[in-house]
Amino acid sequence: MRNFLLLASLALLAVLVAACAPATSAPKTQSFELFMGEQITIAESETGEDEEVGEFHRWEPPVLVVNKGDTIVIHVTNPRKNVHGFAIPDYGVNTGPLEPRGGEETVQFVADRAGVFKFACNQPWDGEAGICNIDHDFMVGYLLVLDR
Repeated sequence: MRNFLLLASLALLAVLVAACAPATSAPKTQSFELFMGEQITIAESETGEDEEVGEFHRWEPPVLVVNKGDTIVIHVTNPRKNVHGFAIPDYGVNTGPLEPRGGEETVQFVADRAGVFKFACNQPWDGEAGICNIDHDFMVGYLLVLDR
């Protein structure tokens, strides 16, 4: 249900953005700074004290909106303590592993197909090796490519 609501929201966003965009626009280069964000969750313990109960990772920003035909440049950084990576499988984009606390890579491609494309961490979780995190399956974002 959550995935359906997310995709429905993205579809609505696409319609709204398309309605506000000029009817014809030439392809352009769009650049994005993308990084692995972290949210610490705090909860009240049984003793009434606040305590950290978990950390959750996500891409910032979680949605990138471009037009079909645009050249996309994404500079990806990893400020987290574990190895992460970035991939958009439908476009063959893959940074490989990004070292902890500063690993970075820039990828470039042409958004030649309209649609909604998932991007994610491309490093499978391995807690002992310090690769990714246990919430790996939730480290996703979306590239929204609008048809001109």
